Amino acid sequence: MRARCGSSRCSLCSPCSTPLSAAVVHSACSTPPGRPAADAVRNCRRSTSLLPKRRLTSRYRRTGPHRHYALRRVPGNTVWLPSLFVNVIQPTDDGCVMVARMSPSTAAPGRWQLPGGSVEPPGEGEMLDEGVLRRNAARELLEETGLHAAPEDLSLWGVTRGKNRSIGLVYLAPPRPVAVVRERFAAATAAERAKGCDPELDLFTLVRVPDHLAALDGPHADYLEPVVRRYTQGSLQHDA
Repeated sequence: MRARCGSSRCSLCSPCSTPLSAAVVHSACSTPPGRPAADAVRNCRRSTSLLPKRRLTSRYRRTGPHRHYALRRVPGNTVWLPSLFVNVIQPTDDGCVMVARMSPSTAAPGRWQLPGGSVEPPGEGEMLDEGVLRRNAARELLEETGLHAAPEDLSLWGVTRGKNRSIGLVYLAPPRPVAVVRERFAAATAAERAKGCDPELDLFTLVRVPDHLAALDGPHADYLEPVVRRYTQGSLQHDA
């Protein structure tokens, strides 16, 4: 089970067409708590590069996402421990976006979100670069939904920053037929249950506009509404 971003809200900034760099991530991580972020959500659809091929931060070395998720909730802890996670926008060929619910046994039971999870820390001597992040996103998509996407087919779409300064890298996957999405998700969850395990995501739905999110009972990930709104608005403008 992988911990997820537990912050409660995120704010938006204007779309940005500049390439995402390590400095952007560092700047967002360095923003003091309670201060509005200039880079809370960056639109990176026209970016040509993601990150230089060097280690972003030593924060993730030898510790793991579960440790960060837990330490952020230790009473009396005065050190901010933001997490780095990846999410995937999985569109369907009829213009909807896949939104899924976390299982009762996970760190955030009943929460609606995009497929994704915390970035695995790099191994000793390895770098957290663009290729590693793409592979993390592709692995999360496959493990949670049964949908396979080659890392090179995922494009960085945006960056989110939550209340606790958690940084989310949002990737866009190629559109899939609705029937394929339903079939693969059903097979993936059934395979987990057959092994005696609870799937990380136990239910999904397809939304076409942000207003559809209001009908989903339970908590929502802080980034969900802003990401769905910006993506669907962009899709409508493109279709027009």
